[in-house]
This record gives sequence, structure tokens and C-alpha cells, in this order.
Amino acid sequence: AKPAAIAIHGRSAKQNYGGEADWAAIKEAVELARGTGVLIIGNGDIKSYEEGVLRAKESGCDGVMMGRVALKNPWVFNPKKKEAPIKNRLNILAYHLKIFKKENKNQSFSYFKKYAAGYVSDFPGSKEIRIKMMEAETVAEMEKIIKSFL
Repeated sequence: AKPAAIAIHGRSAKQNYGGEADWAAIKEAVELARGTGVLIIGNGDIKSYEEGVLRAKESGCDGVMMGRVALKNPWVFNPKKKEAPIKNRLNILAYHLKIFKKENKNQSFSYFKKYAAGYVSDFPGSKEIRIKMMEAETVAEMEKIIKSFL
């Protein structure tokens, strides 16, 4: 079957998370796919909204994917916001925790914690709250930590 889109990560499996993404290779894939009707989505090392726009223009790809940066800054997709205020971050974290509690009955709480850490960085007291959150053993404990900080 003809795919609607193909996402290309500009790193080899051997590189894993190391090295730099090869956007020249992504551009080459875009050129190879030209005229096929298949969308090409580039991925790798995009650290901001602006950089994503630039990479799309330079490579000619139809769109870009952002991964790890979104874990640390879920607002990266909004071109008008560089970073959300601390209170907003924690309120959204509390909301995501509520969704996790409702939707992920079989998923380990440890799985959620690794994503929660991204919300609490780069502000006074963030290290302390992050340590407490990583020590939490239940959703209820983390909710209490977030409330106490708010």
C-alpha cells in the first residue's frame, strides 16, 4: 500500500541519541519522494518552533516532528510563547496527571514520572520539587506535591 506519509529521523540506529541529525539526508529523501504524493516529515534535533519552521523550509519536507524538546517544553509548538509561567506548567502537569490516572490503569506510575520532570525545570525551587516528585510512589503523592508548591 502507498503510505500517506513517511517520517524520517535524520540519525542512524547506531547513532541512537548521539551525534547530529543529518538534515541533508532528509532533504535528499524529500527530493526522491517528490511527485509521489507521499508526505515527508523530518525529525531530529529541533529545539524550537522557529527551528522547526526553518528546517522544513531548508529541507522542503512537508512537516517536522519534535520529540525530546516537547517533554521539557510542551509549549514549543506555540510560536507566541517561549515558555509558560511556572503556575501554568504545574497546573497542566496536574491535569496530565489526572488524565494518566484515568486512562492508564495498566501503565506504571514510573512511566509517567519521567515525563513529569520536564515540567519542573529552570525555575527557583525546581530541583527540590523534581526530587520530591521522583520520590513519589503514587499519583496521590505527586498530586499533593504539586498542590503544595502551587
